[in-house]
Amino acid sequence: MLSRRRPRRQDEHGQSLVEFALVFPIFVLLLAGMIQFGMIFWGQNTLNQVVRDTGRYAATLDCTPAAVAASELQFDALLTSTGGPWRNPAKTIAYSSSTCPIDNSTAVFVKVTASYDVPIFFPWLPGNGRLTSVTDFRVEPVP
Repeated sequence: MLSRRRPRRQDEHGQSLVEFALVFPIFVLLLAGMIQFGMIFWGQNTLNQVVRDTGRYAATLDCTPAAVAASELQFDALLTSTGGPWRNPAKTIAYSSSTCPIDNSTAVFVKVTASYDVPIFFPWLPGNGRLTSVTDFRVEPVP
């Protein structure tokens, strides 16, 4: 059975161009949103891991200012090993007491806070790409 093609009318020329012009901006917006979400997700995940590793390292040290300096060096080393566009993130490493615990009766905590600005495509995003991560670890007494 042969099928007959419907003859094209004169007013149907350019129909696919109009449909493309309507769909293309939405497609580009969705694609850029997925890329932006991936960048934010990657940045937050990496920042969380670096802050946790630094906190874990700082909890094994004593509570002296030299320990804070060593923890900041460890933080910087972890950032450079993760790769990516990390440039001078804001970071704070603070112990809750200047005296180190002698036994388990006293609790001293180390708090590591870091912030980083992720590059963003959409300026109306909440937070403007500012990522923050905070962790607390208990400093154990040295055996």
